[in-house]
Amino acid sequence: MRQLTRLVRYVFPFLLQLLPGVLLLAGVGFLEAFRLVLLKPVLDRVLNPSSGSENILLFTVPRSGHAIYLQRFVPTHFHNAWTIVAYALVASTVLKGVFDYCGTYLVNHAGFAMITSLRNDLYNSVLRRSAAFFQKQATGTLVSTIINEI
Repeated sequence: MRQLTRLVRYVFPFLLQLLPGVLLLAGVGFLEAFRLVLLKPVLDRVLNPSSGSENILLFTVPRSGHAIYLQRFVPTHFHNAWTIVAYALVASTVLKGVFDYCGTYLVNHAGFAMITSLRNDLYNSVLRRSAAFFQKQATGTLVSTIINEI
């Protein structure tokens, strides 16, 4: 537990980067699921020209039974089922790309900054050692341990 609290100490300064990054990457997963949900309207409405373009049902909320329609997510001037589904596919793909880039950037930036601060603390700790410590330990072993452990 003590080691975990020591490591968590390095996370706190970067929470403002880490949390939005994780939320954006969760949004990537949501948008990927949304693109899969769009297959049902494609098969039901777009490929079946006899069905109408009104109220394209995406899914119903399980416990409440509330219906979620695709028209809530697209501009109101789209009326054809094909243009509604195509707009939703393109918009979800673009949003997914933006969320993926920004989320990955923020998480990587926070991760590399945490590792850098951990390495700096380790190097400062090694530099504060006495001369006797460096006489007992081989330099190659110290360098190898520092590089491989972090």
